[in-house]
Formats: sequence, C-alpha cells, structure tokens
Amino acid sequence: MHHSRQLDVYAIEGQNIVQESSVQVLEDEFPQYCLLEFSASGSLLLSTRSSAQIDVFDHQGGYCYDIPLESPENNIDLVCAISAIRTIANTSTDDKYLDILYALQYNGTLSVYKIG
Repeated sequence: MHHSRQLDVYAIEGQNIVQESSVQVLEDEFPQYCLLEFSASGSLLLSTRSSAQIDVFDHQGGYCYDIPLESPENNIDLVCAISAIRTIANTSTDDKYLDILYALQYNGTLSVYKIG
C-alpha cells in the first residue's frame, strides 16, 4: 500500500502482471493502528480503522460495507482500536457467508462475525 493509503490490486495473466483496480482506503488519524488483510477465502479484503471500524471490500477492491465495533464516541486513547483480525473459511454448506471474522480490540473485546 502506498503512503497515500492507496491500494493497488494486481492479477497475474500468463507472464504479465496487470493492475485490476486501485482502492483509496480512508485516511486515518492514527494509521499505525490500522490493519489490512485478505479473508481466508481470498474473496474479501478487510481494512480496519483506529476508530474501531472494519471496512470490507471485494477481492478487486470494490467497497461492500463496514462493520462498526463498539467504542466510545471519544476514543482518544485508542483502547477500542482493533489489535488483530483473523478469518477462517466458513465450511457450513447451508450458509451464504464465505468467512468467519474474529476481531480483537485493545480493550480485550473479542467480536465474531460471519462475512461475505
């Protein structure tokens, strides 16, 4: 990712690397508390913000939705920022969701979501 918080998504076609899309990730006052990770299924891109929000993009960088985690309106000490995110592929055959997301905040709160 560029310093400007622009993420370029590339694909390999034969022996060429081709840019598929470019995503402008929202600016953040505390970028050192932001994470960026592909989901276990490889179909979603997750970007966290220091304000305890997770932005979900499709694999080509198209914005899908955001997940606001619980935090006070004034999160100045960043205790509600997200310290870790992990996903596992959802193996349930009767479920429409692709992944299960685990999000851990610095205040110790663990949240679990089905995403997709």
